[in-house]
Amino acid sequence: MSNKKQLVKYKKNLIKNLFNILGKIKARLNNTKIWNEDIERKIELEFTNSTEQEEVKAFLKELLTRNNKLLETIDIRILNKYIVNLFGKARLERIITDTMVQKDILELSEEQLQTYNYILNYKVTDFNERIGNLNVYTLKKINLEELKKLSEKDRLKVISIILSNSEFHLNDLSKLGNYYEERRKICQKIIDNPKEVEIEYEKEMNSKNEITEIPFDLLYEMKKLSDLERIKYAICETLYGMSLEKAKILCNSFGENITDIEQSEDTRIIKELLTIVEEDDIEKLRKIELDENYKNYEGTINIISNLRNAYLHKYQDNLYKINEEDYIDTQTVKIKRKKVDVKIYNVLGKNNDKENFNMILTSIRRNL
Repeated sequence: MSNKKQLVKYKKNLIKNLFNILGKIKARLNNTKIWNEDIERKIELEFTNSTEQEEVKAFLKELLTRNNKLLETIDIRILNKYIVNLFGKARLERIITDTMVQKDILELSEEQLQTYNYILNYKVTDFNERIGNLNVYTLKKINLEELKKLSEKDRLKVISIILSNSEFHLNDLSKLGNYYEERRKICQKIIDNPKEVEIEYEKEMNSKNEITEIPFDLLYEMKKLSDLERIKYAICETLYGMSLEKAKILCNSFGENITDIEQSEDTRIIKELLTIVEEDDIEKLRKIELDENYKNYEGTINIISNLRNAYLHKYQDNLYKINEEDYIDTQTVKIKRKKVDVKIYNVLGKNNDKENFNMILTSIRRNL
């Protein structure tokens, strides 16, 4: 069989560089059309200092070269120098594509912004996932200096609670010691008697003197559910600070083949959630232990990004790895006017006579 039929070639196209240059020129021309007096006026009204105005204009024009639809989402106020310096230009570029995130950020004081940014970066493994999950309402009353003074264990617990978006908000760090027990006690009432939801809901809606200790948003969500689903919800809320809906989404997204990836606290939690979500026997559900487990805070703080990475690693492990025994030939390719020799391997094995699937495996450095 000829080499031409055998090979799946990888060759860097030199014309690609020309297209990149033309693309940048086109972006600048498009920006000239997009830019108008209205934008100039908005910047000048918001930023009174002439130096800052020029900095904002330059930064905005730079952003527009990469996203010419940016003006549909950006709030010019987000380009305030304090905010730009706090988040950094790279992360701010993600923020300005989301109108709701911008709105939330712009409602925060400088002190609250510091807290927001601290939690945003705390042990983060995926910035995009974190910023989409961080509810500013839950951190408005958290004092950053007090948070930093906590032990590492307690600090992780606080931030995990905030990121879980539990209906049981932690607004006072001095109540951290009793937080879990209070959450467990309230949820236990629902587990023991799911009808408690209707009783407490009516009390909240109709009584002027009595106020329920169950968070109203939790009552509102549970009111739509069956007794079985209420019990499942209360268990998920107690142990992991999450809604039943979120538990089901996690199970649907990561439950299949969960034992095939590297095991961790994240995978343990998914397996426990599967047990809860799939169980239809109320008495069995009531026997689930609800004692506080610190590792649940560790296992939920980055659960989505960690599991995505675990499945990615599993996929990569199944990809072909270079084996010199599979080497069959060398081919010369031209890259940036230089000739480079690259090795060719039969990824199904050199002695495989039934299939022909060969490829060039090489690493191309930027400075070639």
